[in-house]
Amino acid sequence: MPISHPRIREIATKVIVEKPFNNVLDIGVGYGFYGKFIKSQNPSANVYGIEIYPKYITDQLDYYKTIFLCNAKDFEYDLLKNKIDLVIAADVIEHFNKEEATILLKKLMNLFPRGVITMPVNVIKDGVIYFEAPLKEHENKHEIHQSSWTIDELTGLGLTYRGGGDLTLLIACFEWNC
Repeated sequence: MPISHPRIREIATKVIVEKPFNNVLDIGVGYGFYGKFIKSQNPSANVYGIEIYPKYITDQLDYYKTIFLCNAKDFEYDLLKNKIDLVIAADVIEHFNKEEATILLKKLMNLFPRGVITMPVNVIKDGVIYFEAPLKEHENKHEIHQSSWTIDELTGLGLTYRGGGDLTLLIACFEWNC
């Protein structure tokens, strides 16, 4: 979806403001909630965005220094190396298959000092939380969910679990270098 569930926004925004930031990369801009939030917390922050679906871009340029229209897996992140102190990828990773998502997460974790990742929760089976969604069709083909994850898989990549992850919250928040 072009905007995160209200509960995920609540958890993610608390995690985001725990440490100072000046230069932020928002992967999957959607309708621009995180860019607007970042600017409300630090009006001098430089917010860059990546969005694949042009129809989502409306008035976000009021909050973003630049929005790159491209697929996040193909973006040249080296262009922003040493320029970004916080990456946000809210409700993005599940839109890639596991191999693509793993490559993207490792690249982000190697290039940038801190990140906040959120995902929707759909299934809890035998005490294991799976992050996935039943979304099969959407006007924007990039909204289709292609992978599901467990907490162990994500923490195994180096992410730290920060909250959510039960059927009442329907989301989970992770970060690196917390």
